Amino acid sequence: RSDNPNSRGSVSDYKSYTYTDSSGEVEWVYTLYGTFAYVYGTSSTCTKVSYDYSIYRDSWEFSNGSCSRSGGTAYGYGTFKNKIFGITIKTVNIDASLTCDIYGNLS
Repeated sequence: RSDNPNSRGSVSDYKSYTYTDSSGEVEWVYTLYGTFAYVYGTSSTCTKVSYDYSIYRDSWEFSNGSCSRSGGTAYGYGTFKNKIFGITIKTVNIDASLTCDIYGNLS
């Protein structure tokens, strides 16, 4: 990454959300990916966004997955439901974001 004024760059990163049970076993992971272009000190734009998920316990289901981008931010959405005998006992809504500032810093 160049720190020269008005230099152009591209950065990619991801943000993962992990759900574990009370004993620390991973039940599912949701990951948001983003690629960003920036002009140092001037602007940043999300150029590509995607998401992925993995489920490690059969009682969980994932639905309503989507992603979008606006300005220098990538957004990811989805819903995990834990069902036992067809009855939902837990719902976790994902509302994720990944941002690149005008200096190429990701958060």
